[in-house]
Amino acid sequence: MTPLTLVLSRAERRLIDRLEQLESQLDAGENVWTEYLATITALATLPARGDRVGELLTTKELAARLSVSPKTLLRRKKANQIAPALQLGKRGRAALRWKAQA
Repeated sequence: MTPLTLVLSRAERRLIDRLEQLESQLDAGENVWTEYLATITALATLPARGDRVGELLTTKELAARLSVSPKTLLRRKKANQIAPALQLGKRGRAALRWKAQA
């Protein structure tokens, strides 16, 4: 787990706690809608929990996410339908790294 992932996890936990506090204040009749909506917006901008922030995927991992075979992904790369984020070598599936998609 990267330091960024840990920080985002703590931020998510704090935003959820704050959202619960604001919900109870709304239920009590207080007018805290502006802060409530700002908290929801901040929470929605955080990456989903399963996402690996800042990491690149192998060809096999991206193919699994897109529900295609690694060979299909490489064929799409050759047809310029998709571009890798990083090319580590000249040949093979292990030479490419991809940004997370789908």
